[in-house]
Amino acid sequence: MTELAEHEKVLSDEAGVTLVHALRAIRSKVRWKPGKDVIHLKKRQSMRHLSVSVSLADYEQLICDIVRNGNNIVYFYDFRRKKWGTFFRN
Repeated sequence: MTELAEHEKVLSDEAGVTLVHALRAIRSKVRWKPGKDVIHLKKRQSMRHLSVSVSLADYEQLICDIVRNGNNIVYFYDFRRKKWGTFFRN
């Protein structure tokens, strides 16, 4: 594998390590900030990304399935000076 030049890197080495740790953690269990689980579920339902019949347990299972699938693509972006990752099904 070819090493990227510093200006070509999307993430710093430190951010890359942090991301790997976060991916390993979420593969075992989704962890929400207090109260954010229901808020996020309702937001996805109101945006019609999820049916209103989807439970929080269903939603967490969907997230785990997406994260565990090695064929999916992870995109990184900056939002309000923070780095975020988004998974897309391949």
